[in-house]
Amino acid sequence: MNDITQDPLYKLDNTFRQLKEEFKEEYAIRTAHLTHIEQLTIDPVFEEELDELKEAYDKKISTAFFELKKKLDKNKTFYLGCPLSNYKHTYYDRLHNYLSYYDDSDEYDFIEDEKEYLDNTLNDVYQSESSHDGYSITGHENFIFAYEIVNLLSYKQFELSTNKKIEFLEQRRSKLTEQKELKKQVDNIGQDVFKITLQKIDEFKEFIQTRINQAITIKDKKDVCLRYIYTIKQAMAFNPIKDIITNTYNPEIDNVSYRNASEITLKWLELELEYLNKKDSLVSNSIKMDRTKETVIKRVVNNLEVFSFFQITVIDDLEY
Repeated sequence: MNDITQDPLYKLDNTFRQLKEEFKEEYAIRTAHLTHIEQLTIDPVFEEELDELKEAYDKKISTAFFELKKKLDKNKTFYLGCPLSNYKHTYYDRLHNYLSYYDDSDEYDFIEDEKEYLDNTLNDVYQSESSHDGYSITGHENFIFAYEIVNLLSYKQFELSTNKKIEFLEQRRSKLTEQKELKKQVDNIGQDVFKITLQKIDEFKEFIQTRINQAITIKDKKDVCLRYIYTIKQAMAFNPIKDIITNTYNPEIDNVSYRNASEITLKWLELELEYLNKKDSLVSNSIKMDRTKETVIKRVVNNLEVFSFFQITVIDDLEY
């Protein structure tokens, strides 16, 4: 659901838009005395004056536009052509609005519609001559708006940001599929196994998270992750599987529970390591980053008397 009338750049009270209208009015006033034929054979001196007028307004319009862009970027606001960081920041709000607007929709539908809109808008701008003739895919009004923004941003910038958003959406869809596959695995576990699995996940995660938190530097935290990734993989090589906390196995505890808990904890650790690697990269480039979405394994149980499921909240990189 992409309503350009809600885009902050579309608002008519924006300074850069007011300047565009002001230029049109000024140009119309200065050329009002010219007939159609005279406009075709305009005096070179007068033509130069009009060119200077346009150049002066173009500078004012560009300055006003980028001042507004700077403000929107600071607030992580979504707008057509915005940076990927803005798009990620507003992703869940836009998703929520989409799901509220369309009955029976899900995140997969949202992702496909977003990708289609972004791709088609980029194509409309690229094929601008055809789009001007009324053959735009997204509609004339959307095309005119996008074309106006591209002329200010540059096509290269618009293309880069758009392709990054499409890539992010494809990655998001892949992660959703991974989550569904993990849920299917759990759905095949019996109720008793399920309860023990949840318990062991909590124990494993608390045990490892404590050691990660105790580490001082990002490098040390990464080393902890790597050590326990190796430990879990080694433990899973035994049958019955070893308990990574005690380094022993308890034959009284269902082995399937241990194995599933270990596999899921391993997945969480790999995602935690991925997060730390990205954070390390950003910090090394002196970029301040606040962690706004904790990667955790959440328990989702409505009624333990009836078989339910659990969900892993994966890193989805929405706030870098």
